[in-house]
Amino acid sequence: MPKPDKYTSAARLELSPPSTFVGKGAIPATSLVPAQKGAVDRAECSSDYIHGITGFTVGEVRTDRHRTAYIEIGPKAGPLMVFVHGHPELGIIWRSQMEHFAEMGWRCVAPDMRGYGASSVPTEASAYTVREIVGDMVELHDALGGAPAVWVGHDWGSPIVCDPAPDMPSDLS
Repeated sequence: MPKPDKYTSAARLELSPPSTFVGKGAIPATSLVPAQKGAVDRAECSSDYIHGITGFTVGEVRTDRHRTAYIEIGPKAGPLMVFVHGHPELGIIWRSQMEHFAEMGWRCVAPDMRGYGASSVPTEASAYTVREIVGDMVELHDALGGAPAVWVGHDWGSPIVCDPAPDMPSDLS
């Protein structure tokens, strides 16, 4: 069994209310503000998020309603596969799966859902509904080119990818 590193060790992150992650390399939610109120540029922190992991790049999508940070690996021209994490996780949880599919030619993207990592952290509870988060994923999908995609979800990510709102584009499935 491989020895856990700083990205896979369960002890690396500690959950402190309200869903604020602390630990080496983690980005405290308290340092982020919603994008519509003047988001802080988290590029340096996002790069640290995957420091030492070969092949991954960092990106973000900013809209009037939200900022979604994501990691990516694989050829840009490859078919798109989007991995949506659960609670309390980050996009990096999909590292092994992403590396595997990227080697097969897939463009793999794993966002940090709102409230996590370098994505914006709204303060209102109503900002965390399935509808709002599906909207974030629609915006991410559009920013990535809008091509048909395979969506993979775990835990809290499952209802986001399996039950999109009725008025969302059908090319997300």
